[in-house]
Amino acid sequence: MADQRSYTGGNFRLDVNGKDAGYLRKVSGGGMKADIAEHKLGPDNIIKKNVAKVGWEEVKFEVGIGMADSVYQWIKAAYDKKFLTQQCTLVAGDFNHKAVQEMQFQDCLITSVSSPKFDGSDKNPAYFTVGFKPERVRHVPGDGNDIRAKIGPAQKAHLCSNFRLTLGDLPCNRVASIDAMELKCSVVADDIGIFRESTIHPAAVSVPDMKVTWSYADFTAIEKKAYDWFVVGHHLEGNEMTGHIELLDPNMKDRVGEITLENVGWKEFKSDDREGASDKIMRCTGTFYVEKMTIKIDRFDQ
Repeated sequence: MADQRSYTGGNFRLDVNGKDAGYLRKVSGGGMKADIAEHKLGPDNIIKKNVAKVGWEEVKFEVGIGMADSVYQWIKAAYDKKFLTQQCTLVAGDFNHKAVQEMQFQDCLITSVSSPKFDGSDKNPAYFTVGFKPERVRHVPGDGNDIRAKIGPAQKAHLCSNFRLTLGDLPCNRVASIDAMELKCSVVADDIGIFRESTIHPAAVSVPDMKVTWSYADFTAIEKKAYDWFVVGHHLEGNEMTGHIELLDPNMKDRVGEITLENVGWKEFKSDDREGASDKIMRCTGTFYVEKMTIKIDRFDQ
């Protein structure tokens, strides 16, 4: 119709388990896709093709501390290796924030959770990136209701620079950064002949490595610990460490949340390259394996 207009992608809301997911920066994915079978026919020298299997893309969204409790419990369950199946809906709105279209993601399992990169020089808000796999996706018209979410104060409580690390007895008062860590949750499809859309089921959980960068002022103390692990041979299970990444309020004292790391061991230790006439601050870097991670958020909005 002549009076219909398109709308921008900035007006949206994600519902998880029937509740607004909270402060989101981005949502992507969920498209239709198909695997294609090929028939290589000799007489015609033409490759004929047909659809072999249909499915749905993984969905990813970026959410801050201002998340809803339903999102937090979903993320926490993934860290605890206790998979939750959730029903999600992405609601798109027009210029007036009225719902015009819905993508309904049915029977969703988390496939990945990535923590933000904690960096003392980064004053931007911190976001977690969550991926999930839906069994089915359905598009329906919106109901015309207002999609604007209630944004609470917790979202402003944590920046990428507000963190504190403790790791065994290593000196951690001058940690410059901790790279983003992506927990991966494998999801496998159960293909049944009479169904076009496969059911999905949780499989293994892969815990990521942790990469920590220190001020070079702590190099000697850290190198002694690394030498004891790598060269002396004190790298059995009893020598592994426990770590805590505390997410801090802007006052750098009150805790907003915490990521706990268990059975942590060294994988690599090195210092920055040297370069003539460089004014770059020297750093040293340690990479660690982690066997188990848990998360606890003390302050969220809903």
